[in-house]
Amino acid sequence: MGIVSFLFWLDAVMLVMLVPWAHIKGETQGLMNWDYLAAPFPWIIVLSNGLFGGLRAYLVKLVLKFNTPLTKVVCDIIIKAMTIGLSIIIFRTVVPTLMGFGVILTIFGFGMYSVAALREKILCREALTPNGTKFKKMKTVMVEQDPVNSESRLEKNVRAEDSDKRPLLSASPR
Repeated sequence: MGIVSFLFWLDAVMLVMLVPWAHIKGETQGLMNWDYLAAPFPWIIVLSNGLFGGLRAYLVKLVLKFNTPLTKVVCDIIIKAMTIGLSIIIFRTVVPTLMGFGVILTIFGFGMYSVAALREKILCREALTPNGTKFKKMKTVMVEQDPVNSESRLEKNVRAEDSDKRPLLSASPR
């Protein structure tokens, strides 16, 4: 429950800071005079926006657990480009030439990144599994070394003795 707890306390601290600021700036008085103050639909939208924001933060944490930050950033960029493309179609927006080139460049860059990432995974899999044999995961352990010759500890990769039979997809030890 670590990420949920973190998000709760982050939101609580933001409330402590932002509610007095809104009162000082006069925004709370404007809210009290709002025509839709008693209507449920705007408050449902506000509540769902907050809930989806928390869900998005949780999903970001989950995505970063299994992918690189670069992959997440590239996916965010392509999502923004797709949102722009959908809004152009839905609202029948006239697309300036420069914007069209930007969207095409974004899609091309995403395609290049996807091909490079897939190729890296394939090459790592081939390098780590010669002749079809599967290696077990690697883990890093600390090994004592002679303090006279060099540092007192040395990191060394050793084979893990776990029962995990999944092939390793990246070259970095976990």
